[in-house]
Amino acid sequence: MPNPVSDNADSAIDESRLRDIVGNDPVKIERYLRLFADLTSTGLAQLAGALADGSTDGVRRLGHKIKGSCGMVGAKGMAAIAAEIEHHAGDGQLDDVPALLGRLQRALEAARPTLLGHEASRR
Repeated sequence: MPNPVSDNADSAIDESRLRDIVGNDPVKIERYLRLFADLTSTGLAQLAGALADGSTDGVRRLGHKIKGSCGMVGAKGMAAIAAEIEHHAGDGQLDDVPALLGRLQRALEAARPTLLGHEASRR
């Protein structure tokens, strides 16, 4: 059962982190957030595939990649979950990864309105 407090913290986006990188240009921010949402969705699917294959190296690499992307847009909670995935896989332990992957997937879905809200607010 999802933990509402944890899930809310996991899905929070600190846009100031992204603004530090791209400036205060709403078009660039929108583009980066949409790209993040799309690439992270793809990365999570790849991570699920690596997990299904039992590939600790694949899970570790994808966890690292997702962690970096999350950090770039200020998704600190999601970055922390991805870091846990990377750590477990680096230790060769995949037992806890399915639960962490589920938590990461829920966090991305919960963040989606924030990530895609910029486009809607410009219409």
